Amino acid sequence: MTKAATSWRLLLFLVCFGVVTSQCSSDNIAGTNLNPNSNTVFTDTLYIDGISAESYDTYTGSLEFIAIGNYADALFGNIETLGIFRPNLQQETDFDTLLPTDRFIMNLSFDEVTYGDTTAESAYTIYQITNDWRDQSWRSSDQVMYDEANPIGSFTKTHQQDSLEVVLGQAFVERYADFYNDTSATARSQYIEDFPGFVIVPEAGNNAISYIQRVRSQFTIISATDTMTQSILHSAYSLNRESSAAQLDSRPLLTPFQSVLEFDTTGIYEMAKDKKLVNAELVFSVDTTLLQQSLSNGHFREEILLGQVISEFGLDSAFTLSFGTIDNISTFLLGSQDGAFRTSISTFVNEIVFGTPQREELVFALRSSNGKIFSTQIFDERAIDLTKRPQIVFTFLEL
Repeated sequence: MTKAATSWRLLLFLVCFGVVTSQCSSDNIAGTNLNPNSNTVFTDTLYIDGISAESYDTYTGSLEFIAIGNYADALFGNIETLGIFRPNLQQETDFDTLLPTDRFIMNLSFDEVTYGDTTAESAYTIYQITNDWRDQSWRSSDQVMYDEANPIGSFTKTHQQDSLEVVLGQAFVERYADFYNDTSATARSQYIEDFPGFVIVPEAGNNAISYIQRVRSQFTIISATDTMTQSILHSAYSLNRESSAAQLDSRPLLTPFQSVLEFDTTGIYEMAKDKKLVNAELVFSVDTTLLQQSLSNGHFREEILLGQVISEFGLDSAFTLSFGTIDNISTFLLGSQDGAFRTSISTFVNEIVFGTPQREELVFALRSSNGKIFSTQIFDERAIDLTKRPQIVFTFLEL
C-alpha cells in the first residue's frame, strides 16, 4: 500500500472516529437539551424502496491478511482463494552467496479464525508464478498463472495450527539465488520485474479458508554456515466466488465487495421538509436466523460489526470502498444487540432539505479492508415484518 493510501485511511479513521464520538456525546443525543415544558419530540419512519445489489472488484494486494483456501458456504456460495507472494531480496553481508542446495523455508503465521469447516484438514500445493503482477494494483478477480506441472512445495493445515514451516523446492531456490547473488545496482529492480514469486493453491475437496498474517510471516534461508531471514515483499490474493441462491426477503452483503446495496433517497425531502430535524437514523437489519441455520456443526463464519454508508465516490470506486477518501464522508455503522446496523445520516438529510447533495443515492457496504472475507444477510424491502425492512427513523422537534 502506498504512503498516500495509508495517510488517507488514517485521516478517514480520525474523521469517522470524531463523528461517532460526537454522536455519542450527551450534547447530541436526541432530546437531551430540550425543555419538556415547551418542547416535545416525535418520530416518523420512512421505509426504503428501490434497493439494488451492486458489485465492485476491489483491491486485495498488500493487506494485513492473505486468504487461502476454498469453502462451500451453504448460504453465500462456493469461494476459492489463491495466495500469491514475492519474497524480499535483501542481501546480507554475512550471507554473501546463496547456493541452490541451501534450504529455503517459508514460515507461515495464521490468524486464529478459520472460515468454514473447523474440523477438517486442508491441503495446499505451491507453484511458481508465470505472469507479471503488482500488489498495489491487484484486484480480487485478477487471475494468477502458474506452472502447474512443477510444484515447489506442499503442506496441510488444521484449524488448530497457528503456524507452519514449509520447505520450498530446489527449482525455486535456484531461480531466487540468481537474483540474490547479483551484486549489480539494478539487481533489485530486475528481481521485481522478472521474478513473479509463487502461489499457494488449495486442493480440491478442501472446505475451509485460512488467513496468513502478512507481517508475522517470513522466509528463513539456511546454508551450511549461516542463516538469514527475508520478509514478504509483495502479497495479494485472488478470489473466485459462485453466486449464492437468492432469498425471498433479504440480500447478501459481501466483502471484498462482490455485493453492496445501493438505494435512492426518494421520500426524504417530503418527510423532512418544514420540520425541525433532531436526528435521522438509518437502520439495516440482519437476518440472524438465516445466518445461524445455514451453518453446519463445526463450521464457522466470522461476524462483522462494522459497516459504512458512502455518499460520494471518488474517481476510483473500488478504492473508495476499500480504503475510503476524505470526500465520501464515510460513516461507521455499529452492529447492535438487536441485530441491526444503525447510524445517523442527519447531515445528508439536511443537504437534501436545504441544499443540493453531491449524490442522490447512498451505498451501504461492510467495512473491512484487512483482507478477511466477511458475509452477512440483510433484510430488504420485501421483508414481511415491517420492523426488519431498511428504514430511516426521523426524530423531529415539535415546538
